Amino acid sequence: MRSSGWMFGLLLMILACGLSFGAGYFIAKQDVPPPAPHIETADLTPAATQPEREKVVLPLADQPAANQPAETGNLKPTAGTDPSTGQPGDKPDQPPVEAGTKPDSSQPVGDAKTAAEAAEAIKELEKKLKELEGRDIFDPEGMLNGPKVDFTATITGSVSDTAGQPVAGAGIYGEFSENYGGGGSVLRVSIGGDGQDIGELLTTTDSGGAFRIDVNRKVSEKAGLHVDLTGKLQGYADSKTIGVTLKNGDTKEGIKLALRQAGSVAGRVVDQSGAGVAGMQVSLSGNSQMGDLGLEIEMGGAGSKLSATTDGSGEYRIENVPEGDYRLKLRGAGYREVSGPAQIKVKPGAETRAAADFVVAITCSVRLALQDATGQPLRAWVTLNFKDADGKSVRKLNGMTDQDGNFSANEPPVGNFNVEVVAWGYKPETVPANIMEGLACDLGRLTLQPSDAKPGSTPTDE
Repeated sequence: MRSSGWMFGLLLMILACGLSFGAGYFIAKQDVPPPAPHIETADLTPAATQPEREKVVLPLADQPAANQPAETGNLKPTAGTDPSTGQPGDKPDQPPVEAGTKPDSSQPVGDAKTAAEAAEAIKELEKKLKELEGRDIFDPEGMLNGPKVDFTATITGSVSDTAGQPVAGAGIYGEFSENYGGGGSVLRVSIGGDGQDIGELLTTTDSGGAFRIDVNRKVSEKAGLHVDLTGKLQGYADSKTIGVTLKNGDTKEGIKLALRQAGSVAGRVVDQSGAGVAGMQVSLSGNSQMGDLGLEIEMGGAGSKLSATTDGSGEYRIENVPEGDYRLKLRGAGYREVSGPAQIKVKPGAETRAAADFVVAITCSVRLALQDATGQPLRAWVTLNFKDADGKSVRKLNGMTDQDGNFSANEPPVGNFNVEVVAWGYKPETVPANIMEGLACDLGRLTLQPSDAKPGSTPTDE
């Protein structure tokens, strides 16, 4: 993460402050003298003169601080002094020290127990700092979850077709992620997926359709491991994806993946004169909905497995579609849909042709290409903000660029505008645009510079 360095710096600052505080406290305990003794005045002999009182001496244990003025009032004699004069006797308990003189620094002062505790705290802080030595300052995950350690586990299972027959030679693909939650073996089952994020090939099934996966990876010390498994074989639709959560040393058995029978979908996209339209994107989406929310489950999309682009005659064909009911969707720059098929039922082992052609009409559109400072195509979420001569926002169009950094959108506002191009993580650029009815407006190729905004700040494009 781009913002990870400050976390490490904050921790070091906290530890350094604690170290400084502990050391300062220990030193202060050594230098601060004990409080001045309480001196009673009841028994002083009245005949003592002022010069005599100024020569009164005190034992070291009761000596006031050097910067504290000595009391000159009535003093009660201590052991080792002459009660009649206040002067040291012949056999004092300790060597006398005149009032106002600095005590011998070689004598132990302060609370030894408190000093020992402070010293122990300092040692503990030093230990923590040593543990952080050599750690990547841009690795907050390692700071929070511990260093990477060896992680091993075993997964076994089988792959079959929809009739329950074992399938040999099927590829088992896995997408790994670290897990910091609880257990559970099957965490997620997808509805088909689009074949784009099935991960790396881990193994293939043997002649009996069985597979074994030996996991050997580096994982954060405090983490578990989650893997999404998908079965794949030419001539079949991919299996549903099964998620498995592992702990270090685990053995998970009995994972069953079922390859589904597949069919294909074909059709055509034409303009209002009946001529084929090239470059249009046709995709499939599932008819399933998530509970009572009414959310459609998108299975296709630009560049996905369950989509296709029309050729020069306007024909499209989508292969390896799991049997079932789907909705058809049409996308394309410079054209809007006038009519077309909505539903299609895919049968296994057969090609299903759409009941009608998509009919489109020309509309105005806008397109541009984006690249970063190194000249590489920019893959990012983009917002085009159309502003009039007064700087007022008229309309916003947004979406993702494709793998080549291209972005297009239909039906921008017609007229002259300044178009602010905003991509997440980059500085905005503004270009002029003259949008005309029924025509495509090409904004050209723009180079965007990285944003100076702090990580976690709110983006300006909605």
